Amino acid sequence: MPHNTRFKTDRRRILIAALIANLLLAAAVGVVLWMSWERSRSGMEQILQSEAAFWADAMNQRYDQLQATCAAAQRQLHDHPDLLQQPGPWLSDMSALMPFIDGVSLVSQTGDVLALEPSRAAPKQARAAISASPGFRQALSAPGRIQIGLAQPDPLDTKQRITPARCALTLHKGVSRPEVMLIFDVGLQRALKNLQHTLSSFDGKGRWVPAVGLLRSDGYLLARLPAPLPQTQTSLKNAPARGVLARLIAAHPEQTHGVFLGPVQAVGGASTLGAWQRLGAHSVVAFTSLPASALTGRWWRQTWPILTGWALLLLMQLFGGLLINRSLERQHRLAQINAALAQASQVVAEAPDEATLFQRICD
Repeated sequence: MPHNTRFKTDRRRILIAALIANLLLAAAVGVVLWMSWERSRSGMEQILQSEAAFWADAMNQRYDQLQATCAAAQRQLHDHPDLLQQPGPWLSDMSALMPFIDGVSLVSQTGDVLALEPSRAAPKQARAAISASPGFRQALSAPGRIQIGLAQPDPLDTKQRITPARCALTLHKGVSRPEVMLIFDVGLQRALKNLQHTLSSFDGKGRWVPAVGLLRSDGYLLARLPAPLPQTQTSLKNAPARGVLARLIAAHPEQTHGVFLGPVQAVGGASTLGAWQRLGAHSVVAFTSLPASALTGRWWRQTWPILTGWALLLLMQLFGGLLINRSLERQHRLAQINAALAQASQVVAEAPDEATLFQRICD
């Protein structure tokens, strides 16, 4: 049947042409979407990296100033050991030079509180709490150097948490065993709150304000804002973090900065995009991060017109294809009818008489 063959051939050609055109269009749309995704990811990473660098620089200056104060205090004690007889004014001068700290304590090598700034009475359990604090013994082994301690309950007020920076001091030159220690409350949570107000928001409603924090190089979380989820706080206090950032900085100690994407323990294992930077000579990493959904949401807001237009084009093609297929079928049926009429006319024309015509029709 020539008409059936021609009809099937025409429809096959149209379908193949439409399929090739849609595949090419899909490839083009895919390239555009991929380029848009890469631009969004790269742009967000650059913003996070700049904010991590700003945050790292701010904290690096504070720790550098603490180290300078520690070295100056060591020299002052060597020159004037009698400062310990009335240490209150000495501590007040230190505190005035460092407005970012929330307080400073002078304690003995056994943890006895010798002086406090701001001045207040030390609770009875302070000595045991201070001497048992993580990092206390480590600080005693490195006099004259700032040791950044873990976040812990404040020995002077157990309702509060502090992140201490300790500086052990010797009274005489050439003596390796320190007699006293300065403990600075760095005030990280206040610093985090002040810093977060300056960070950029990624949409008009402020839903994507980056999280900021500090992580020691050994994986212990010093501070984070917003605070870690309640179900993760206990594990983060007692052990190093196990998220993607902690693993990254442990695996690449020579790397000074970078970006990360993956599960973060502080937010319950949710996927997070962030940037980090080490704090100079201090064994601390500053980081900023956003939920990975922020990247997806930003990309979607930029690409939904393209996807919507493509979807509308596919619907128009589907509707147009149905109309074209119906028109082809109608033409096919008309061609069949015309062929049958032509064949009947030929039979009538060739029949010599009515009996022969009737016989040919019956056949």
